Formats: sequence, structure tokens, C-alpha cells
Amino acid sequence: MKRQFVIWMTILLLLGASALAEITSVEQLNRSGVKVGTELGCAAELTIRQELPEATLEQYNDKNLGYVDVANGRLDAFIFERMQMQKAINAGVNGVRLLDENMGDVVKVAVGVSPVSGIPDLKGKINQFIAELRADGTLDEMFERWAIDGNEEMPKIDLPGRPELHLIVGTSGIVPPYSYYVGTTLNGYDIELAYRLAAWLNADLEFKVYDYGAIVPAALSGDVDCIIANLNVTPERAEALPFSDTLYEMGLGVMVRGETPPQSPAATYGRVGVQTGSSFDAIISEKMPDAEAIYFNTKADLVAALNGNKIDTFVVDEPVAKILMREDDRLTFLPDYLETFSFALLFPKSEAGEALRDRFNGFIETLRADGTLDALEEKWFAEDEDAKTMPDVSALSAENGTLRVATEAGYAPFEYVRDGKVVGYDMELAARFCEAFGYGLEIVDMNFDGILSSVQAGKCDFAAAAITVTPERAQTVLFSEPYFSGGTVLIVLKQSDENTPAPGDYNGKRGGVITGSFHDSVIQEALPDSSISEYYSYTDMVAALTDVQTGQSGFMESLSDSFNKTFLREDRWRLFLTGVQNTLIITMLSILFGTALGFAVYMLCRNGNPVANGITRFCTWLVQGMPMVVLLMILYYVVFGSVSIGGIVVAIIGFAFTFGSAVYGMLRMGVGAVDGGQYEAAYALGYSNRRTFYRIILPQAAPHILPAYKGEVVGLIKATSIVGYIAVQDLTKMGDIVRSRTYEAFFPLIAVTIIYFVLEGLIGFLVSRIGVCFSPKRRKPDEILKGIRTDAQD
Repeated sequence: MKRQFVIWMTILLLLGASALAEITSVEQLNRSGVKVGTELGCAAELTIRQELPEATLEQYNDKNLGYVDVANGRLDAFIFERMQMQKAINAGVNGVRLLDENMGDVVKVAVGVSPVSGIPDLKGKINQFIAELRADGTLDEMFERWAIDGNEEMPKIDLPGRPELHLIVGTSGIVPPYSYYVGTTLNGYDIELAYRLAAWLNADLEFKVYDYGAIVPAALSGDVDCIIANLNVTPERAEALPFSDTLYEMGLGVMVRGETPPQSPAATYGRVGVQTGSSFDAIISEKMPDAEAIYFNTKADLVAALNGNKIDTFVVDEPVAKILMREDDRLTFLPDYLETFSFALLFPKSEAGEALRDRFNGFIETLRADGTLDALEEKWFAEDEDAKTMPDVSALSAENGTLRVATEAGYAPFEYVRDGKVVGYDMELAARFCEAFGYGLEIVDMNFDGILSSVQAGKCDFAAAAITVTPERAQTVLFSEPYFSGGTVLIVLKQSDENTPAPGDYNGKRGGVITGSFHDSVIQEALPDSSISEYYSYTDMVAALTDVQTGQSGFMESLSDSFNKTFLREDRWRLFLTGVQNTLIITMLSILFGTALGFAVYMLCRNGNPVANGITRFCTWLVQGMPMVVLLMILYYVVFGSVSIGGIVVAIIGFAFTFGSAVYGMLRMGVGAVDGGQYEAAYALGYSNRRTFYRIILPQAAPHILPAYKGEVVGLIKATSIVGYIAVQDLTKMGDIVRSRTYEAFFPLIAVTIIYFVLEGLIGFLVSRIGVCFSPKRRKPDEILKGIRTDAQD
């Protein structure tokens, strides 16, 4: 048996070797079961996806590991810049070869320019510099010398003695012949180019070396003025970072020598996040039938869930995906559309709604014909926030009345909050329409899953919220002509940073081992200059590593940045102030009216009135048995659907009902705890029924009621967090709005939590002070004996 096994394994290995030997053209790689590798973040990725859609793509942090996997058969091919792979083969990488043909289009390499560089018009200066080098032949000479001839001698380039500028260049230091170390000195094509640029600018020069995963964020944040690091121009990078004119173009070579069928998104991503109320769940059901859809209320919740490994991916529209990527550099999206879509405005199915829809359709066609729609898209999808202006909604004439538009201000760039106002592509479209036809405009911000109901019920005249046209929705509402079309994509986390350090890079640093393990001898041999600390558990070792990586200053800097983005930037503290104000209004008035309602109902029922008790029992059962959010939506969209009252009023009514039913139950419980003999004694003394209740029974029942009453008050404050469903911008909703702009996963939530604690403490303290008046144990003797003569003689 063992001998047969060896024979079969030998045959399989020979078959595998012969299969690998058969790959002689790029065309053979485009088939199921072929595994193709490239370096993470390389421009080759897009070419591979386009040219080899049937193959499985594997991305490597370190291209050298890809070369090894081709040699040992784990990969069928590795696709990368041809010249670098040829240098690797020349340097001794065995068991691999390059195909004669290159793959796809050439890859362009350029200088990445920081959009926040302190050097004025740096991109324009670099382009002029490149043009001059190309004109006099220096650029071609440099490339031939470094990349083709392999000449590693750096020419002497004198920097100015009295520089006018300070140029900071980001580079990689690990990509010969472009940027690499000779001893402790940077060398290569990119380094020479940087020296020439500094001399041309009359600047001194500073290099900063980064991994590729950090080099683009460094430029975006202004840590470097530009990137000269054999940087491929990819569509994804070009969305966030300005690039110079092309320095040179490279061919993608194919190194040849596993076997995993290409996975569909459904197989790769099992848990898919979907925003509640969107049409994405239907797309997931159709395109990814084996995936589990998990629902979240906001984009910020989706981002937090993805970063926290609660989901594997989530679905958004491509324009929103690009905004999310700019805000969180850990995110990217898969290039293939799950489905194409069209956005349209939404109107009620009524004569007025149809007339307004038809007028809007004509307006949209006019904007499309004169190029205004294209201009709106270009403006709102760009990065320059200062250029994103729109008409002043408060200054619209309103000579033909005011239109109410329903939206959800957490879907940049279509609608979001900036400087306390709702702005965006959709909002400018609505404002331009109102401006053209003499309408005023009232923007009603609410949760997305309440928008359809608000239009159907007539609470809003139309909706503009990046709403996808679907046949199901078209059965209940009217859609305008589409004003924007695009594709739906999957957002995923980027893979780990490129160019993971080799073990030898840690020689001379501090290492950790588990006490009693053999790892100390391994480290001593591999990293002889390192110091070793012993730990009793892996938990202690991970904690120590985390402390080293983050540090107290890093934590404080992160905390300060989160505070700035959450409260100070765009004066967002004003949003929280408005949210607190609305929360307090709803809470205090609900307590006031609910207490009065509960007390009045109890007084009607306390003597056994059968009609009053029957109605009260039914209403209490109805109100207490219904989820609060359902009650609010029924009140807002059904009961008061045709009445022009705001969400705050409806919220007060709804919470007053629930709080009143609670007060009624507490009174029944508290009064029931008072001995019935108290009534008989009072009647014997000549007290009336009403006077007995107020003077004798209620004061004794109050100490039993107040603890539960205080708990209901605290619960009411927290329960108001759901009023965003009926277009009320309370504290929680404001927190969601801020999170939708900052994409901070936790800080706004923590801030909202702290504010709720403060509000609960203040209101709870007031209720406790009221309780002192009813508790003999907590009142002073002088207060208890007020009005009684204590010095009277017998």
C-alpha cells in the first residue's frame, strides 16, 4: 500500500511538472484552475483582472515570495514589471523563466504630488522639470543607465548652498534599480531624479522612506511633498493623489512555473453588510445567493463592522465607495460591478405628485442637455470641499409655496451635513429646481427606511436621497427620469501593507519570548544583536508589543484628532448642541404631559368606573405591547399623516402615551401598597374621598412610586434615540450624522454616550430632590413638623 502511494504521488508530481512546462503564452493562463500572482497594490492587478478574468489572482506583500511560489508550483505565473523580474533571475532566482511576450498595456510611472504640499504649484513645477529633462535627453539617458545597463554609480549633483525651499521626498528604498540602499546610502534612478529636482527648485533635500502601504497616505497628509518611488499610476491612486506627467513606461512580464478554481464573491465573502431600507439586499440575494445579509442603519456602522471583522464586505454605490476610501485608507472596493443602477427622485402617487414629477422631468432634461448634470457630478465627486457650493435654501423666494424634500444626510457626496446644513449633489439639484420655479425648500432629514413612508403619507412632497429605481418601489411611488447612473460595488479591507519587513530587519531591536520556550535560542542565533525579554503568557507579550507600537503619545494624538474631527471641524459641536436641545424638549415635555395623562386616567379609574377602566386597559395593552419605533411611525405616517405637524410634536405625543401608561401602572401599584384601613380611618374623621386621597393616601404612596418613576424617566431619555425614524434630529441622530462625515467608528458614539449619562444624571437628580419632599426619612424634622406647635402645654 505504501509503495502504491509513493508511485501515485510520483506520477502526480510528474504530471504537475509537465503541465507547468506547457505554459508558453499568456493566453494559456486565462482558464479555470490557474493561479496568477502579483504584488499588492501593483498596477498589474487591473490588467490581470481585465486580461485573465478566468484565473485566480493572488496578491503578495513581497514579490520575492511570489517568485518562490512560482518555482515550487504553488503559482502558475507571477506578473510584474519585467525588468525587475529579469534582475531577480540574473541575481540567482532558480526554477523560473520569463515568457517572451509581455502582458497587456504598459504601466505608467510618475511622481506622486502631495495635494497639501507647502511648495506652491509643485505639480506644475515638476511637470516643467520633467519636460526639460525629456527635451535634452537626460530622462532617457538616466533610464538606460540605471535600468538597462545596470550602472549603479550615482553622478555628483550639487544642491544649492543657500536654498529657497525645503523639499521632502518619499521613497521606498527597496526597489532596485530605482530606489535602494548601498550600505546606508540611498541609491538609484529615483534618488538621482530627486537630487536633480531639488537642484532645479533651488531647494535642499530630505528623504523619508516608507512601505508602499504608507507612502500614499504620507503624501495625502503632507508628511512629504512628493513621492519618487517607482510609483505606478493606478486608477485607485489617481482618485486620491495628483500625479505628474509620465516619467517612463514599463512592460509587464510573465514569470512562469496552484490549482484553486476562481472564487465568486459569494464564496469569498460570506457576511455582507447592507444598509437598512436600501435595495442592496435584493442585489445580494440575486448575485450572492450563498451570502448572509447583515443590516445596519448607517454607512458609519457598516465601516465600523467591516473594520471590526463583524462582516466580510458591504455593498455601496461606486461614488460613495470612493468617498469612503478617501476617508479611511484601510478600505478599497472590488472593480467589478455587482449591478448597474440609476438614481431618481421619488414622488407620491397622486395628481399633485404626478404634476410635480413631470415638471421635474423637464427640468432634468434641460440640465442634461446644457451639461449642468455633468458639472454637478464633477463638482460634488471631486475632493475640493471649498468648491462644493450650492444655492442658499433659506433665500429661495417661495412665491409658489414651499416643497418638503425627504432625505438621509449621511450619504456623501449626494447628501450630507456640512457646517450644520444639509448639502450635496441631490440637495443642489432640488434647490436649483425650486429656484427655477419659485418654490421654497424645506429639507427633512430622516432615517433612510422612513423616506418611502413619508412620501407615501404626504408628509414630504418628494424625496432626493440617492434612491435606486426598482420595480417594487415603482408599484407604490412615482420616479422621475434618472439623473445619475453608476454601479454597485463591494467594499472590502485592503490586504496588509506591502513589503513586509524580513526577520533580519529586526536585528538590534527588542524581542520577546515565552518563559521556558526554546525560542530564545532561535532569536539569539538569527538576531544576535537583539535584546530578549521573557513573558509568562502570549497575552502579556502581545500587550507589550501593542504598547511599543502605539505609545501614549500616539494614543493622545489619535484622541485629539478624533475630538477635532467630531466637535471642532466645521463647528460640529453645534450639531450636538441641537441634538441635546431636541432630546431635552422631547424628554421634558413627554414627562410633563405623560405624568399629567397617567394621573388623570388613574383618577378616572380609581373608584372602579367600568367604562373608564375598560378603555384604559385596552389602551395600556395597545401602547405597552407595541414597539416604540412602530408606534411613532404609525402616529407620524398614519394617524397624523395628513396633518402638518412636525416630528418633535409627534414624538412628544407618542412618548407621553407610553410614559402616561407607565405612570398609571405605578400609581395603581403605589396606592395599592397603602393599607385599606387608612381610608376607613379618614372617613371616620370626616374626610371626603378626594381629600382622603390627596392628604393621606397619595403622600404614603409616593415613596413607593418615586424609585420606579425615576427609572422610567431615565429609560425615557434613552428611548428618544429612535426618533430619527420620524425625521427628528435628536442627539443620537446627530451622532450618526457626524459619523457619516468623519467615519470615526467609536469616538462620536462614546461622545453621545457621555452626553446621555450627563443628561440622565441631571434629570435623575431633579427627580431625587422631588422624592425628598415625600420621604419622611429624608426630610428634616423642622420640615415634617412645619405648622405644628411643639411647645404646647398639656
